[in-house]
Amino acid sequence: MSATAAAILDAEHYCVGALLRAETLEEAATLFDSAGDLEPAHFQHRALAEAFAIAGRLIQAGRLPDVVTMKNELMLVGNGHAGAFIARTLDGLPRMKSLAQWAEMIRARAAKADTQADAPGAERVPEDGPAVRIAESLPAFLERVRRLPEPRWLVRDLIPDEGVLVWHGRPRAMKSLTAADVMLSLALGEPCALSNPRFAIDGAVGVLWLCEEDPERLNAFRFGLMLKGRGILPGHEPESFRLVVRPGWDLESPSGQAELVATIKATSAAMTTPLLVIVIDPARASLPSLDGGPKDAAKARAFLLSILRETSVRVILLPHHDAKPRADGKDERSRAERASGGVTFSMGDCMLSFERLNDREAMVVPNAYKVSSDPQPFRVRFESDTPAGQGFRGYLRAVAESAEEDTGTREQVLAFVRDNPWSTTAEVDRGAKVRTGEAARYLAQLEAAGILGRLTGPEAKAHGRSPNAVLWGCR
Repeated sequence: MSATAAAILDAEHYCVGALLRAETLEEAATLFDSAGDLEPAHFQHRALAEAFAIAGRLIQAGRLPDVVTMKNELMLVGNGHAGAFIARTLDGLPRMKSLAQWAEMIRARAAKADTQADAPGAERVPEDGPAVRIAESLPAFLERVRRLPEPRWLVRDLIPDEGVLVWHGRPRAMKSLTAADVMLSLALGEPCALSNPRFAIDGAVGVLWLCEEDPERLNAFRFGLMLKGRGILPGHEPESFRLVVRPGWDLESPSGQAELVATIKATSAAMTTPLLVIVIDPARASLPSLDGGPKDAAKARAFLLSILRETSVRVILLPHHDAKPRADGKDERSRAERASGGVTFSMGDCMLSFERLNDREAMVVPNAYKVSSDPQPFRVRFESDTPAGQGFRGYLRAVAESAEEDTGTREQVLAFVRDNPWSTTAEVDRGAKVRTGEAARYLAQLEAAGILGRLTGPEAKAHGRSPNAVLWGCR
């Protein structure tokens, strides 16, 4: 290795090592600030770049980046061998008061590398340590994970404290509207979301709302109505709710990805509440390959996971759409598997399926949860000054109704469908003598149990109905 390359590697060691040797959070924060706009991308050594990113996240979260914590964090991102390597670099490392000198050296090298990346013979700092990762033993893995905090819900039954969430359904199924109301409650730290104690909130967290679909004035109108519905006056809106509207980012290109990551980091640094959640609405606008197969969407998936590794964000919520029904109208897939794309089902830690009931209500069915058993379906109703059939005015309030399962009503619904196969949801409401929209919850339960099936498209048309109709019958 040349003297220049060795000096750069020393500078990267010094920047990370100084942060790990800090004895107080205040000392670590001062050192980190002294590095200025130094980014992990400026580093050439991958393990040190990862460690620098983790140290920054820990400091922003109010935690001291000591060696033990760093090892655990590196294990979590599958780079456990790097922890021992970084710990060895602390031997004989002097205490420092500033990283400015070393940070400038690293940035200068990175700037030079950007202009000479394709030059023949370009100098590179080689990786230190084995090229092949040594897998962690099961006893070591379990011992390490037992020391981690217990998983918890940011919003019970809806939003865990880490993971990728997919809320999906057909267009205009009220996915985004429901997400907006839940995120506003989370940023405010309200006792519960959707005006229902079932969805208890653990505490306020920072939220970033990235909207590529609707314009600024429509977003302002909706959020304004939601704030009025909560009695929050202008000038008292939550600082912990942040928005980026129609930036036009292609999150499958390096430039778009870099812009989003930089925005998350800068926004997180400007907030007093930890920025833990980002909503990318809709997913397909910024990440169109999610509609494709697993091979097509591999890079998009990798980028989403890198956000969870490299920034303060711990939860990504993707409002997404369902794949179009099959040409024959039959669909034997579970609700979660109807989400468009080859990786959304496998990637989603908590899947919510939305089905529009009318212009004010949607049926929501949790399905294929990885973090718990599937919660019971519920109905979301949007209240406003205006009656159903008219646009929202005055205020906007989302209310979830999640009454305990009524076995008698479910049997009533099933009996009607058996006697009247291929009825619409509205016909089941009337025939089973339940209130409008109530049958949808029981139809969803019976479908999930494999008792009922649905038809739409050409199959619905063959029964003399509109191809857009959803018809219910026994399997």
